[in-house]
Amino acid sequence: MSDPNACPEYRTISRRQFVGGASLMAAAAVLPGIAPRMAFAQGTSVKDTVILIQLRGGADPLTFCPPHGDPIYYQVRPTLAIPQPGSGHGDAAIDLNGYFGFARAFAPLMTAYNDGNLGVVNAVGRANWTRSHFDAQNWMQTDMPNLNQGGWLSRHLASSDPLKITAPFRGVAFSDATPLVLSRAGQVASMASTSNYTFDASFSDDAAVADVIRRMYSRVRDESRDIVRDSSRAIKTIEEINVGSYNSAASTPYPNSYIGNSLKSTAAMLKADIGVEVLCVDTYGWDTHGHQGSRSGMLSNMMADLANSLAAFYADMESTGFKNWTIVVMSEFGRQIEENGSMGTDHGTGGTMLTMGPNVVGGIHCDWPGLEPENRYEGVDLAPTKDYRDVLGDLVYCRLQNANTDYVFPSKNISQQPLGYFKTAA
Repeated sequence: MSDPNACPEYRTISRRQFVGGASLMAAAAVLPGIAPRMAFAQGTSVKDTVILIQLRGGADPLTFCPPHGDPIYYQVRPTLAIPQPGSGHGDAAIDLNGYFGFARAFAPLMTAYNDGNLGVVNAVGRANWTRSHFDAQNWMQTDMPNLNQGGWLSRHLASSDPLKITAPFRGVAFSDATPLVLSRAGQVASMASTSNYTFDASFSDDAAVADVIRRMYSRVRDESRDIVRDSSRAIKTIEEINVGSYNSAASTPYPNSYIGNSLKSTAAMLKADIGVEVLCVDTYGWDTHGHQGSRSGMLSNMMADLANSLAAFYADMESTGFKNWTIVVMSEFGRQIEENGSMGTDHGTGGTMLTMGPNVVGGIHCDWPGLEPENRYEGVDLAPTKDYRDVLGDLVYCRLQNANTDYVFPSKNISQQPLGYFKTAA
């Protein structure tokens, strides 16, 4: 994907360079069996299914959740700031707590927020962080200096028992390649779209070719046999779910967009109760160096798509009464506090994470560092006061019921007590 407003680093990389390698079913390179195991009673687990949405490029936290109560915000962003609530401006922020608000593009999220089912983690990041897309995304996904050690979600799957032993796959990446966060994990299906998930042999009768492939590899004695076997099961399951004809239980429509269609497919899989545990949605284009469009334009449009997609999924799950799910939205870093001369923002540090679902602790989670020059990271960025690994570690511990947080996140000593971002399982 190429974005003319993005930095050269971002423009010159392709989707495949962001991820850990293309595969139909990434089961060949499974993490070594060194992880501790935990036992769960099949069919009675209280684990959530987690949907991880990664906003690649560095989403702007001061547009997502503008600090309208800080006058410095309006001084340093004369054209990009979201107007104050009650200002009479058509693009005025939606007040959340008297100090922070949402941009108008996020209005569809207010139902979940008012229900207490949407959390906003402000000034989140990591100490001594990088402004490189490559390095930040790689570290955020793997928590490892060695990318061959798999991603944090891979290690979660390796150190926990499946929701269902019969599950055709435990993880799904809505991509034509497997992202690093799920790399080297077994039973992970990568699909750009559920409608074309098949053994693509490019012949007139792909079904017959697929049958030949299955019979050929049934005699093989290495891991490729498992890949083909698991792929066949996954393809059969997707066909039976018939995602293309899925209808939401709510009146709120899913946008016909990548995020909207991915969440619609997710809803179909959850309701089919096939045992999927983690799903990854990667979106691109959040690198807004020029003509950012905080109120209208590029960024506002992307935020509206994200918010409408999340709102549709939330309404669908609420109408169904399905409770064991959690969404986490995150980006590799934030943007600088001051707008640049191109009506955009440059790479920053502290950012904003969103958590959504009936099992999150809603509201604002923030130790606000302030926007004063002396309180900024390296004098230019929003200083991170919350560590994203603590948020994700709380997710793993509280909602995925996996106490092996030191294995999942080896770079940080994650608390073995709830941290207040997610509810503990009953």
